[in-house]
Amino acid sequence: MSSVSITEADLQAYVDHVLAEDRRADVEAYIAERPDVAQWLADYGRQNDILHQLFDPLLDEPAPESLRIPRTGAKSRSSMMRHAAVVGWLALGGVIGWGINAWQADSAPGFPHQAAVAHAVYSVEAKRHVEVTAADEQAMVSWMSKRMGVQIRVPKLTDLGYELLGGRLLPGARGPACQIMYQDKDGRRVTLYMTREDSNSRQDPRVAKEGALQVAYWLDGVLGYAVSGNLAKPELLQPPEDVE
Repeated sequence: MSSVSITEADLQAYVDHVLAEDRRADVEAYIAERPDVAQWLADYGRQNDILHQLFDPLLDEPAPESLRIPRTGAKSRSSMMRHAAVVGWLALGGVIGWGINAWQADSAPGFPHQAAVAHAVYSVEAKRHVEVTAADEQAMVSWMSKRMGVQIRVPKLTDLGYELLGGRLLPGARGPACQIMYQDKDGRRVTLYMTREDSNSRQDPRVAKEGALQVAYWLDGVLGYAVSGNLAKPELLQPPEDVE
């Protein structure tokens, strides 16, 4: 067994592909002796892959013409360096803001985007995909209803081939939100995200693309709902009857 001290920072650097080469052999030996750590790193790697699928397209977008630095005549070296530093910081802030605006323009507003990110993070987890399992469904519903301040219901999707796995609480824009997770016989997962909304109105289902994900979302009274995942079955694009 390896006697070299391996820290969480080493493991994080390893899975992010930034670990120093002189540490790689020790870390790999440490992982080989611990199947639970190997599984955790594999799950974390899948999370990274999905998050890259969601957000990397922004990095390939060209910067707006207004942010490009025009060529100027000769200046003193110190003056040019100062000018470059100022413009660099301004351009960086502008590119970040432009990128965020571009992402929001192509994405569903508000809670559907939060639902998609939560799906991307938790649906790939092998062991910690839910806080409360389906075996404790009644306790889960009571807990989530109390925390969200409104009675929630967990729909049955067995007729569509999906079994309940369980759920978890998440931070929402207006307090606690919750995520309910389902899985079919092939291991494909969909999640139902529920959050409090201020509108207290109805909105028919709409479908948005969040990277590689589809999100069907709607409003019903004080709750917003979003179903995320591979929504190949048209029934998943409609509110389940026992959610209403």
